[in-house]
Amino acid sequence: MEEELKKLIEETLNIPCELDTGAMVFPGATVEEYLRNPEAYGDGQPEEIVSYITINLYYPKRKERNAAVDKLVPKLVAAGYLYPTDERYYDTEARKHRAVLNTSKIGGKHNGEN
Repeated sequence: MEEELKKLIEETLNIPCELDTGAMVFPGATVEEYLRNPEAYGDGQPEEIVSYITINLYYPKRKERNAAVDKLVPKLVAAGYLYPTDERYYDTEARKHRAVLNTSKIGGKHNGEN
């Protein structure tokens, strides 16, 4: 799921997207699936997985960051992700304008692994 989302971000925003927070390029993005939770129980057995994801966007200018969020959110929703929560601020450590989007997506059958 992370690879699919990485590609969506790169194609939508035309910026590099990393799956970890290693060496960042600015503007840039990171994606992390931080929880996979079996849900939609039927007969006591989990039927589907809900993936919870954090997306970080970093831009040198606030206006660029805001435009990126406004462009990305409709694409996420169209791709089946829940409308994300959205936190925007100036990251004093990175010295960049940052947006943190938290979303989730139901997908895939549960196979006993988490």
